[in-house]
Amino acid sequence: MATASLSEVDVNGSPLPTVVKDVEYFDLLTHDRLDANDSDDEYSQTWADDSTEEENDRANVASALLEDPVEKACTTANNTFSATQDSGTPWKRNTHRVKEFESSDNIKEHLLDELGPMDTIPRADIVQWISPAYEHLAKVSRINKFLSESGEYHNGRWRVIPKAPKREKSLYDPVCELWNAILDYFGPPGIADVRRAVVTDRVPLKHHAIHTSSPDICVEASGPSFTLAPGKMIGFSNIATFADGKLEKDVLNLQAHMLQMGGYARQVFIQQPNRSFVRCLIITQHRARLFHFDRSGVQYSPLFDYHARPRLFIRLVLGLCSTDESTIGLDKSFQWIIGPQGVKLGGTLETVRDDKTVIKYKLDMEEEIFSRTSIRGRGTVCWPVKDSETGERFLVKDYWMSEGRTPEYELLEKVRYTPGLCHLISHEEGRAETKDFRGDPSAFMRGKFHNRKSIRITIKFYGTSIDNFKSPEDMLAALRDAIQAHQVLYSMGILHRDITFNNILIGIKGFESEDGERGVIIDLDMAIENIRPILDICKDFRTGTIMFQSLTVSKFFDSKDLGEEILPAQDYLDDLESFFWILVFLIFIYKPNGEKAPFHSFHDRIWKFQEQATSYLQKSLFINNKSILHTARKAIHPDWHAACFDLLLQFHEFVHNIHQAKEARFFDRMDPLPNGTIPNRFSELLEDVNRTYKYIIGLFDETLKELKENIAKEVRLEAPNPAPSSPVVEALSVISPPRKPRTRSLRRSSPLVELSLAERTPKRNRSSDAGPDHEESPTRRLRRRCVPGPSDLSQAEFVEDDMDSDGVDL
Repeated sequence: MATASLSEVDVNGSPLPTVVKDVEYFDLLTHDRLDANDSDDEYSQTWADDSTEEENDRANVASALLEDPVEKACTTANNTFSATQDSGTPWKRNTHRVKEFESSDNIKEHLLDELGPMDTIPRADIVQWISPAYEHLAKVSRINKFLSESGEYHNGRWRVIPKAPKREKSLYDPVCELWNAILDYFGPPGIADVRRAVVTDRVPLKHHAIHTSSPDICVEASGPSFTLAPGKMIGFSNIATFADGKLEKDVLNLQAHMLQMGGYARQVFIQQPNRSFVRCLIITQHRARLFHFDRSGVQYSPLFDYHARPRLFIRLVLGLCSTDESTIGLDKSFQWIIGPQGVKLGGTLETVRDDKTVIKYKLDMEEEIFSRTSIRGRGTVCWPVKDSETGERFLVKDYWMSEGRTPEYELLEKVRYTPGLCHLISHEEGRAETKDFRGDPSAFMRGKFHNRKSIRITIKFYGTSIDNFKSPEDMLAALRDAIQAHQVLYSMGILHRDITFNNILIGIKGFESEDGERGVIIDLDMAIENIRPILDICKDFRTGTIMFQSLTVSKFFDSKDLGEEILPAQDYLDDLESFFWILVFLIFIYKPNGEKAPFHSFHDRIWKFQEQATSYLQKSLFINNKSILHTARKAIHPDWHAACFDLLLQFHEFVHNIHQAKEARFFDRMDPLPNGTIPNRFSELLEDVNRTYKYIIGLFDETLKELKENIAKEVRLEAPNPAPSSPVVEALSVISPPRKPRTRSLRRSSPLVELSLAERTPKRNRSSDAGPDHEESPTRRLRRRCVPGPSDLSQAEFVEDDMDSDGVDL
């Protein structure tokens, strides 16, 4: 069907009168709405006065666009994207976004979505898979001696295991006794001090948030990769493996067992951040099943009779409990420095410099380690480190790249030394691949598998994430420079696609940092190049930071009937809209000094932006339903400056216009070209790329200018307190000290607050604004963070991931 171009629709998405159609898209977005008391004639006069000046400058603006190398490159990159990209990456939810205070059943639902249905999960023959991996741990001759002389194995059965237990609890102690006997016989001297199987079915092992859980059996471990919380004897941070006992009659509920073991494995990954994989057992009185979890998902073995295969079982126990940390799935390039009672005192991380020489950094214990909380996907871990010789600070990022994607370090090489974009120091590849943990993938009896490769990059250390701002100037300047950096990135043919508050860092000196570096964009591992083939984009699933995704992207979660083939490619307008949702979040949830604002019922609507089931609906209401905006203004803390309120309104109008225009074209997918590429259905909307960026950046510049002028004005108004002229005056001055001047804010009594959000003057005149110049939360505020990904509002953690072909791009 025929649709109007964006220049032919008004702010409500309706066709414009013919007389207005010649007004350019940029002009349409920059003119404010009418105030309720303004007439159409007054508006027309203002428009006419403004247009004269703008027309005089139009030729100069057009010339500047052609001369500016960034804008010229941005136009070229955008044209390439528009001509070739129309398919997006399918999305899938995972446990990284789940709120840890939710019920265990809800967490399991997310975990099932993350790992996938059972018919997609690989099943590998235990002999072909495990025997080669653990064969070196015990010689056949020694195994035979143990079986014949130890007394543990008799008449084709393990003696200690009951033949017909009535309760699964009857298995726990016998299994631990058998495992410890095997470890004592085959292990090195002192094995009991570093590996010991213990019954833990009644020991609550603390999760990283509020829940606890209790595997039936855990192998307690000590060593440079294991730590323990003060006062605890055992936890997910100091176990090598775990097992759950089942009766033979209950052993066939494969999906339930996968989710149960997956829940434990997830906590091991979180609390042992240098884990590459986790292996564990379901064990009955007769048979056992091995589960393996890594960043490609889960793999399992068929049930096997461990009485009939004693040699295989011995090697399996030795492999699961090995004192060689790499054998049990730990990356030994990171090591904790352990103090008394297993408490961590520090850590070291070994990697390479840019010249590929080895360097060992010290962990910066003043900063927090960031790690993703899902099993399947990128598994990102960010380690804040220091050079022990120079004291220079860096951030080392480990992640698992889906095979076929462009490594993040290649993108960072292209943007090295670019202001506002993170600076690559070095990178390390060829570290590990998930296929190496799983045996021969061609031997899989069922399911799908998508390989992931371990990548390590070292980048320059910047300031804290933007949600830790200390003033409106800090926050707005960081957003402004991040948007400018996003344009530069796009001009290089790279679209970020993961704009979240954790991926925007405040410059080291905050607002006082150099222009262009007051805000820095990091985390390009979800970025794509505009020349990336469509098949490469579509083959991987991914999850996302739903709270900050655009309406167009969020729409995929709202409709179960939308097929993947209709999902449009994420474009630069989607990323710009993500900046808007970050601004919304920060202004509503925080005070201007960076503290959490008192709870308001409207905040519930904001938090629903992160829920898969409600994100699109709540965002759509916020953008399109003007009555909700009237309620919204009351939820903003009154100390926010009116200029910040105006910025929010104008950015809101921009997003509203874009959403209406995209909705009109959402199902208008174009036919493939002869070369197989499909032009972007939103090509017309994407054309004015440089004017769009210039407009949004201009909004922030204008707001920052007004904040600066207001501060200067307050300084001029502030005068020394007069000296008391009498005892009475002196007494009064003690009782009622002079009030400090305050920034103009959204006080409920201010006429500005009463101004309808939908009724604005066409040309804002700051000097005529009403009002004189006067004056959580799910988690606590953490110390400053230097890392991408969930900030522990718990991301209320919100990040996105790149997922693989069978389901996850986390």
